[in-house]
Amino acid sequence: MIVDVIILSLTTSDQIAVMTQKAIDTLHASETDFTFNVLLLESNKDSRWTYQNCITIVPDIPFHYNRFLNYGIDRTKNEYIVSCNNDLVFHKGWFSEIYKHKDVADSFSPWNNHGGWHKKLFETFDNEYQEGYRTSYEITGWCFVTKRKVFDSFRLDEQVDFFYSDNLYADDLVIYNHKHILVRKSLVDHMTSVTYKGLSAQKQTDMVNGLEKVYLDIKEKNKNKKKMIRVLHISANTNSYHVDHSNDNVVQQGDGFTYEFKYLDDVSFPPRINSLHPRLQSKIPKMLGHELFPGYDYYLWTDSNITLKSPDAIKHFLDLDSDWVLFNHNRRTLLKEEFEFMIEYKNRDYLEKYINEFIPEQYIEYKTSSDNFDSIPLYGNGCLMYKNTELNKKITREWYYHNARYSIQCQLSLPYVLNKYPELKISTIYNIIDNKYTKYWGYEKEVVHKPIIVIPEKVYDSPKEAVTDNMKIDLGCGRRKKAGYFGIDCQELDGVDMVCDCNEVIPLDDNIASEINAVDFLEHVNNDKRIHIMTEVWRLLKPGGLFTSITPSTDGRGAFQDPTHLAFWNENSFWYFTRDDYRALYNIKPKFEIVSLETTPLDAFNICFVKATLKAIK
Repeated sequence: MIVDVIILSLTTSDQIAVMTQKAIDTLHASETDFTFNVLLLESNKDSRWTYQNCITIVPDIPFHYNRFLNYGIDRTKNEYIVSCNNDLVFHKGWFSEIYKHKDVADSFSPWNNHGGWHKKLFETFDNEYQEGYRTSYEITGWCFVTKRKVFDSFRLDEQVDFFYSDNLYADDLVIYNHKHILVRKSLVDHMTSVTYKGLSAQKQTDMVNGLEKVYLDIKEKNKNKKKMIRVLHISANTNSYHVDHSNDNVVQQGDGFTYEFKYLDDVSFPPRINSLHPRLQSKIPKMLGHELFPGYDYYLWTDSNITLKSPDAIKHFLDLDSDWVLFNHNRRTLLKEEFEFMIEYKNRDYLEKYINEFIPEQYIEYKTSSDNFDSIPLYGNGCLMYKNTELNKKITREWYYHNARYSIQCQLSLPYVLNKYPELKISTIYNIIDNKYTKYWGYEKEVVHKPIIVIPEKVYDSPKEAVTDNMKIDLGCGRRKKAGYFGIDCQELDGVDMVCDCNEVIPLDDNIASEINAVDFLEHVNNDKRIHIMTEVWRLLKPGGLFTSITPSTDGRGAFQDPTHLAFWNENSFWYFTRDDYRALYNIKPKFEIVSLETTPLDAFNICFVKATLKAIK
């Protein structure tokens, strides 16, 4: 991961040059898992000193602390930006400690041990971090880390030259609702304004004189700043319920708001197979997104088979100025009609996914407890947006309860819950399936609700917990898994450790396996996925790891006679993954070296097999 670092420097002596280079050197030496892209902005246009392991720029503008930082921010692109002085010493792992708390805040300060600075300010500091906006306490103007989305909300205020710049930053964090924390175990020593102390006494006086009043005047004026509205768009695809369309959302445009998108899948939101069905687990981000990701003004949800197709969708939803923005159902108008439809099909056992749901009981409860039940409108819940208010937090928690208590069909419960609060302002948009703002992709994949991993005598919450650094995998193992191997198959059978579709990405880490075994497997992969499966095998293997395959060869009848065979292989097929000239024909990434490659003799049924053992070259 690359982190952008902006260092401001005024080099006027060898001492300052040595100090600045030390800051750069200790920064690069502080981390192994993070790479620092260092941009040094030098304000001495006549400087004769040069620095190593950084890009030095002398801006063609007069020095101004926040203006220089804005200049650097505009010339970087990574998610995290470190803004700092040149009189710092970075300790090992300082950024790793901040990154541990990336989901807690948007802005971070490290702890200053030099001269016992922070220890003197805090009598006790028992937690790993502390939220706050006091300069020199929680806000360390000499070094702070900011997520780039913060600067999508505001630019650093340039109304003061130097002193009180960090005060204005702190004020804007509060105004725009960005949380800031001081991280106790992130250590960066500040050598206490070495450059400033090197200035003449008159220059120091001029830099400070009258600034407190200027700052207070600015602070008063900034009270009227218009806060940027923060919108978080959430979608989830648990248990591969739909085809992944997370990259098909159109970029949103408009002023006055910031837009972020979070997509949850079985890796980022691991299956809780001991406690929750995947469909109920997916309701957590849908209904309780404000608890998973606090601090936003609005929460937009789209099912994983619905995406935003208009660049002004968010702007339009916000312009409606409502507590809830919902879509009309595409087939029925009233909640009672949806209940009648569901009960009819449930009685016919037509909708398998609603078997054993308490839909009739839910219908009776709603009908008897609502004076206006027959006129409650129905909504299509594939896309919705709600304002982050205390009332809506109460409503969404109640909504989740009804889904767990009665039926997973959430569009049965939301209208009922909303109907209880007539003070709500609800705006509806015509037809969830056919409108100008969203695209409906349909059900492109068969829905299969099975545990992601089931291992006899032990159940794992995620693939990562079930594997080791020296993993051996048996692909398409069926009921005959090789002893000592981790079995993967598309069906939940005895001995299968992971159920997944190998035509898609296999949810395991790169370079995790020393061996992969595939007997009677490759012929069952979709024909247009042959390059994909070899790429997945190569990805999972460690460098030098071995892939062994036995599959019917087209040199005999076995490849063609079985109606379940989808792909066809022979010895030549493996050239496209082992010979550079053949790999280049289709720009094939995985590269293997042939350890052995042979075809068995034809048997009495004119069937033969191609046996291949390949070594992964990385």
